[in-house]
Amino acid sequence: MNKPSILRRIFQYDLGMIILLCVLLVAYLFTSYDVLSREEKQEAVRLTETYGAEMQTVLNQMERSAREMMLRQLDNMQMLKSPDETTRFYASQDIFLYLRDMMASEQIDGKCVIMADSDFDICLDNETAALNYWDRSALRSHALEMAGSGEAESAWQSGIFNEKMYLFRPYLFDRRAVITYIQARALMDMIPLVDDDLSFFLTDPSGTVIAAKEGNAASGGDQVAGYALREGAFYLSAQMGRRSVWGAVRGNMTAVLLMILVILGFSMLLARYMRRELYGPMHTISEDMEHIKRQEYDLRITDDFGTCEFTQLKDSFNQLMDEIVNLKINRYEQIIALQEMELKSIRLQLRPHFFLNAITTISSLERQNRNGEISAYVDALSKNIRYMFRSGLHTVPVKEEVKHVENYFSMQECVYPGCIFHLIDLPHELAEWAIPQMLIQTIIENEYKYAVSLDEVLTILIRVSMCEYEGETMLKITIEDDGKGYPADVLEAINSPEGRPSPDGNRVGLWSIRRTMELMYERQGLAQFSNITPHGCLNTIFVPRHPLHEYIPQKKETAEGGNAHEDPAG
Repeated sequence: MNKPSILRRIFQYDLGMIILLCVLLVAYLFTSYDVLSREEKQEAVRLTETYGAEMQTVLNQMERSAREMMLRQLDNMQMLKSPDETTRFYASQDIFLYLRDMMASEQIDGKCVIMADSDFDICLDNETAALNYWDRSALRSHALEMAGSGEAESAWQSGIFNEKMYLFRPYLFDRRAVITYIQARALMDMIPLVDDDLSFFLTDPSGTVIAAKEGNAASGGDQVAGYALREGAFYLSAQMGRRSVWGAVRGNMTAVLLMILVILGFSMLLARYMRRELYGPMHTISEDMEHIKRQEYDLRITDDFGTCEFTQLKDSFNQLMDEIVNLKINRYEQIIALQEMELKSIRLQLRPHFFLNAITTISSLERQNRNGEISAYVDALSKNIRYMFRSGLHTVPVKEEVKHVENYFSMQECVYPGCIFHLIDLPHELAEWAIPQMLIQTIIENEYKYAVSLDEVLTILIRVSMCEYEGETMLKITIEDDGKGYPADVLEAINSPEGRPSPDGNRVGLWSIRRTMELMYERQGLAQFSNITPHGCLNTIFVPRHPLHEYIPQKKETAEGGNAHEDPAG
């Protein structure tokens, strides 16, 4: 039975939803948004001009009051300079009564007029109810300070007194000042907040906000109108929130409500279908693939999907996993077989050289009638042969390798008496670190083959230590001598990634070390060979904590279940 296509179903639902959305957007946006946007901006401009004119009227009236006071109380102000204290007292009383009468008719709180004389420290003021004692004290101090500054008449300014922002206009003459103040907050309270998405800001010419009447447009709005107060001393600007027009569109929602409900119905139906036929199968497949990433290769997708596409995908995926597993197993088997063949080849190349050298040495000692040394040599040789026949793709503690290297030095002392001085530095705490067998001995054999002579003493230093290499803690083994060093062509061949031993078998030991490290740890650059100044060679081996591939010799049991023994052939 053919199953329906999920792609065709999705396309049909999407097409219907897109058509409805297009109708809704055209009907709603083009008939409402543009018109309402213009109307909102025009209304903001009108309100800004209206409120700005009212503020301008208040500031103008404050200026006129201050100038009238200066004209009508000029005589009394002059008498404040009289040396007679009584004269100054009555003049002050007249000025104070005038200020009181003048402020009695004010309709806006937060206003204050101050007359200050810095010579006699006289300060007369009257204010509306919004000012407290501390506000008056801060304003009086400011007025006395300006009176003593001797500056000429200045324009409208703004300042903070007792943590409140004020607008003020000073009139300065003859170390006297008449200053009219009004709180910026009181000025902005003249604006009723009729629209939550419209905010008004009072700023100075530099753009610093002095006071604000904030709606929802306090953050993230667009400036739509501005009004200059007192010849540009201050600016009243209106800012409209980006959601303002959308809020106005709510009145037209009834006309499109039915269409929205239809679209929602289609959307819910589509979502339900996609969840069952698309998201569900995809989620199942994704979870199964995560398990497969964790090397659970026996896992297969077994769910029964409702569409032909996912059913075909499931069958193809399971078939592909079967093929991958088979190929992976076959590939691993090929790699293991090749590595075993390569190691056997390396061992077969190394052992004939060793045995031929041993036979030649015994023959030479016999011709020289050194029978006692032959016995010692054969004893050391037997121990070395037993150790060598256990070698392969496995590790031994470094102390065991060093022990057999010492035995090898003893064996060679019979052939080269007094020609080698060796020193081994192995810290006790590193004695159990596992290293590939024959790692150090192969390099020492190479020393005897190419660097030792009967004419001079060769010094060999073996040092074992810990180090950080390529972001990992490793065992570092360095073997150096003071001989002639490696020929340049040998170094180039051994250190090259594609380097191979020469056809005549020269330097096969060094190549076997490098290849063994690559096979066991799957890393290059762990075995490094170089020369040192003024002469000599340096062999550096980095050994990670655990090998990735290691051949563990199998234990064989007797038919009676007796003692196990290890195959010496390894």
